[in-house]
Amino acid sequence: LLLHRTADGVVEYWGGVARDITATKHLQSELTRQANHDHLTGLLNRAEAYKKIESMLPDAQLSGARTLLGFADLDNLKKVNDAHGHPAGDELLRVVAGRMSDGVRSSDFVARMGGDEFLIVLTGVPNVADGQALIARLMAGVNKPHDMGGFTLHPRMSIGLTELTPGEDIEQAVQRADSAMYAAKKAGGNRIKVGA
Repeated sequence: LLLHRTADGVVEYWGGVARDITATKHLQSELTRQANHDHLTGLLNRAEAYKKIESMLPDAQLSGARTLLGFADLDNLKKVNDAHGHPAGDELLRVVAGRMSDGVRSSDFVARMGGDEFLIVLTGVPNVADGQALIARLMAGVNKPHDMGGFTLHPRMSIGLTELTPGEDIEQAVQRADSAMYAAKKAGGNRIKVGA
């Protein structure tokens, strides 16, 4: 801001330069979003998911609410890639991610852990049985066929479910859910197993 004063110090006129930083702010926001989200599915990435869980835990512990983690893995991504190519596999991942996001409550979220693995975070669940029912409904939504215009994709997934106990390391709980997911795969896939 520039002021022009008369000889006796009175401001006669002023001038300045204004700059619109809307585009810069939009770019900063987009770069932050890209750093925190998976580029293919738009879901939170692993690091951001862990941060979000950590920020939620104090409130959950105060309220006595349970936090459940579901570790999901697609059963048939390799078959889709082999039969129809990686673009079809990418489409399968996007479809599954969208259906999972649509299938959780507003208090819950889904993150992509990498490859064909996802983390489902359920908050404020009264007990594991209720969490299992929520996951079963989500799975039913995911399993609907998806027409690719020439062939149909049939998403299938195995999910391991466990409770994140107060004070527990998040990675330990994720590993427990991951182990339960492998038990679901070993039992034939396309099912939910609850981890100890």
